[in-house]
Amino acid sequence: MILNDQQLRASKKNLSKLNTSIGQLEIEEKVASEQFRNLEIQALKGFATDILRDIEAYEELLRGNFKPKKLTILSDLPILLIQTRIALGWSQEKLAKLTNSTVLTLQNYEENAYFGASLSKQLEIAQVLEIDTSECFLDTFDHDASSSKAITPHILNEIDWGKYPVNEAFQMGWIQDTNHTSRTEAFKDWLTNSIDPYAVCALHRKCNNLTVQADEPSLITWQARVLQVANYEANCSELPEFRGDERWIKLLVSAMTEPNGPAKAKNLLREQGILLVVVPHMPKTYLDGATLQTHDGVPIVALTLRQDRLDHFWFTIFHELGHIYCHLYSRFNNGFVDLDVMREESMNAQSSSYVNDDLETEADQFANERLIDSKTWDTCLSRFTVTNETVEADAQRLNVHPSIIAGRIRHEQNNYSILNDLLGQGLVRQHFRECLH
Repeated sequence: MILNDQQLRASKKNLSKLNTSIGQLEIEEKVASEQFRNLEIQALKGFATDILRDIEAYEELLRGNFKPKKLTILSDLPILLIQTRIALGWSQEKLAKLTNSTVLTLQNYEENAYFGASLSKQLEIAQVLEIDTSECFLDTFDHDASSSKAITPHILNEIDWGKYPVNEAFQMGWIQDTNHTSRTEAFKDWLTNSIDPYAVCALHRKCNNLTVQADEPSLITWQARVLQVANYEANCSELPEFRGDERWIKLLVSAMTEPNGPAKAKNLLREQGILLVVVPHMPKTYLDGATLQTHDGVPIVALTLRQDRLDHFWFTIFHELGHIYCHLYSRFNNGFVDLDVMREESMNAQSSSYVNDDLETEADQFANERLIDSKTWDTCLSRFTVTNETVEADAQRLNVHPSIIAGRIRHEQNNYSILNDLLGQGLVRQHFRECLH
């Protein structure tokens, strides 16, 4: 798709070159392989047809010959945003200014069909472009996880705010006493202003899609706090753009063996454009972590540190990274809530609310392969001779923390009474005291 006049000129130039090449091939005298020449001509004509189609589509938009169909599914929104901007005669610079974005960010959005842009950001841009998105929204909650539809912000008025942990949020210091007529009104303003109405609704829908026993209002409140903290941290200092490069993950694995590894993890993630946010879990949530996005599409790994153990900490981080690299920027996913990540027998079975679907399995596989890949795992003696000594020997050989091997063995053998001394109990929260109070 052509996005601007510069690309139009380049496309016309390329089309001219292709047509010249096609003409030269067609008038060539008999060559050694006539069949190969015909295949080459057909391929060049195919390229030329595609370029011509893009040129004609862009010029039609410039002439204002564009009648957008009613937007009924959100998957059509990215292309509609681009088409509408062009049809309005707006430059990328103008739209960037009107949406408080940088020109580079908007260019990246359009060149990648808004891959990496959060849903709320796309809806904000749609509003500026005066695109009617009402047809793609539902008046009631849609519990179908595969649906591309969303929820209109007016649904906020239908939420029973009395079910939300208002007093707990004040007690945890997330909200300061204000001049509101009531704490409930202050809570409602805090929840909607710290993120945005679309995000609140998206969180509600996502929670409804979980087959959980956890308290949904508490889950939403916790996520709102995560987004509030993340937006603040993103604005405090310059954050590099997340580009999906995995090479740095080796540094994260190496950090596990360092005494300050958990604290170092936060810096390593930030260097890649990922925010690590620690927010204590709320009662009745059984929550270990989540993957979310800020309004501007910055990926977030959120942890509760409900389990103060190194094996749990590292596996949860890598599990959430799996969601970021594999799932977060596809299919309009708003994020993932992960509860009872390691799913140990010692936990209350009725409280376990882990959704064992394909995406969670992929995130688990991502974590296991980056921590210790399957071929290397097959060489570990400690898998067969389960002692503290063999685990520590394998850990030293692989340059990983013993808790990683111990936790994996416990999970694979479904035996959570072994290797307790190697899990790194009590060695995580000490690095995040300021986040837990």
